[in-house]
Amino acid sequence: MAIDNVKLAKDLISAIGGKGNVSGVVHCATRLRFTLKDNAKANTEQAKRIPGVITVVEQGGQFQVVIGNTVPEVYKEVVKAGGFENLTASDDGGPKGNILTRLIDTIAGIFPPILGVMCGGGLIKGLLAIFSAAGWLTPDAGTYIVLNAAGDSVFYFLPILLGFSAGRKFGGSPYLTAIVGASLIYPSLVELAGGLGGGQITFLRIPMVLMNYSSSVIPILFAAYVCCRLEKVLRAKLPAAIKNFVTPMICLITVVPLTLFIIGPASLFLSNALASGYMALPTVLGGIIVGAFWQVLVIFGMHWGFIPVMLNNLANFGSDPLGATAQVAAMSQTGAAFGMFLKMKNKDVKGMTLSTVISGIFGITEPIIYGVTLPRKKPFIMGVIGGACGGAVAGLIGGEAYSMGAFGILCLPSSVDPVNGIGAGFWGTLAGLIVAFVVAAALNFITYKDDTMVAEGPQDDNQLPANNTDTATPTQPKLVYSPMNGSVIPLAKAKDPVHAQEALGKGVMIVPDDGKVYAPFNGTVAIVYDARHAIGLVSDEGVELLIHVGMDTVKLNGKYFTAHVGQDEKITTGQLLLEFDIGKLREEGFELESPIIVTNTPDYQSVKQVSGNKTTKSGNLIEVR
Repeated sequence: MAIDNVKLAKDLISAIGGKGNVSGVVHCATRLRFTLKDNAKANTEQAKRIPGVITVVEQGGQFQVVIGNTVPEVYKEVVKAGGFENLTASDDGGPKGNILTRLIDTIAGIFPPILGVMCGGGLIKGLLAIFSAAGWLTPDAGTYIVLNAAGDSVFYFLPILLGFSAGRKFGGSPYLTAIVGASLIYPSLVELAGGLGGGQITFLRIPMVLMNYSSSVIPILFAAYVCCRLEKVLRAKLPAAIKNFVTPMICLITVVPLTLFIIGPASLFLSNALASGYMALPTVLGGIIVGAFWQVLVIFGMHWGFIPVMLNNLANFGSDPLGATAQVAAMSQTGAAFGMFLKMKNKDVKGMTLSTVISGIFGITEPIIYGVTLPRKKPFIMGVIGGACGGAVAGLIGGEAYSMGAFGILCLPSSVDPVNGIGAGFWGTLAGLIVAFVVAAALNFITYKDDTMVAEGPQDDNQLPANNTDTATPTQPKLVYSPMNGSVIPLAKAKDPVHAQEALGKGVMIVPDDGKVYAPFNGTVAIVYDARHAIGLVSDEGVELLIHVGMDTVKLNGKYFTAHVGQDEKITTGQLLLEFDIGKLREEGFELESPIIVTNTPDYQSVKQVSGNKTTKSGNLIEVR
């Protein structure tokens, strides 16, 4: 069923605390990245349940909503619904956090808007390298020159693009900071920097050494930050009649020389040090580390912190092994999902998994991570192992990228050396992709036990026959088995008026005899609450069930509770879901009556208790028609 992006946008804005709680929003390849004024106002679980949302991650001071391939379309609707046309991920008004958190938040706010353009330009450069190596085009051909200008401009003029994006992020005028970036690569200054004088000139009789800042990253980021801070001070101090034109003048005549004198040389030294430090790592070791942990960084949104390192490597050395190995890591999770696909028997789940594999082949792995491998834990780990193996192979052969290219298999043109053609950079990257995919797929094909089919027949003496969706009809009753051992009480007798009035749905209450909660049917975990005191489930037949242990136990913040399953995990009747220390709950005075509620009661004609006053694990409890 097609997702209504307009409704998704409106529901999402409501879930994050409304329009007034948003101080910034950008998007990357698969995520909406909100900077909120107060994260406490956002309802994470509500956002996760919105159709079209894969999951939600709070990291780096951002509220990140994982959407998948359709994120650009959803972003447009969010901006339109919220009136965020002039709003970006500004660092004003949002949570601050520690230095690392703020750094990642800053990078994640600056690079995503231009990443697609950089990848498109890199793909053009990679294709030109292939055409040149094949003898189809020569560098002096008119066609080559025009296409190279289209692909290379994004990198040559990178300080301008970054200046604009950084200006928006830092809360200043993006046009002003873009001009600062343009000043750094002004033709006369670039010519002097490469001239016979070694770039030495004087400014107000003070000696200045010029450098070539084309394709540079860090200098403009520092310069834009200083410019925005100065702009805010000037706009606050200058009279309204002159500040609109005097402010830009003062910023330019201050920041541009300051950058050429101090900020530029210092930040270039820093960028060279970062690039040299990474390049000094043994290639195999670096490949193993990046191949294994890159997708872990993606989960937390921390991978953006390495984009400047990749660009610095390209600017300083003309190639970058980090970017190539990151692509290998992404392919490993794709292979992990493919190995699971080969073992799955449920047609619906198998079809969904195949769609994520296709997406992953082209570098979009969030649907795989959040929908397939990570919820089942072990398959994700197999992907990490595959990534480490592929990274080691890529490092051993010498896999490298020569430009910021596209994702997945489309990264290969960017691994063609524009000077020497297809060589170790290309073959190392290709071999790494293949090894990562095959190893992860093989490991999951061997170790993964299909959890997508409904079990047949009793599993043990205490477990009743499993629900079978293939034979169920709308008139057949659906059974919810008991998730606890204990005494059964009608929900109408609950001490909590919300439950007694059946506001959340019909059901029963159980006063447990022990501290264990079992799966009441075959299905999926919809949600495990942070305090682990409650769990939401959906049966394979569509029954939505809330199991809430005790009253007011959320106040314990997870103390005395242990969850044995996670969100989106498949479950079978009688499987242990939660454990709690029933003795401690009694000692601290908590009421133990536990509501078992069918939360989609309106979807059915009747929801009734079919058990006696006592029940045991997997005994008949509720009948739904």
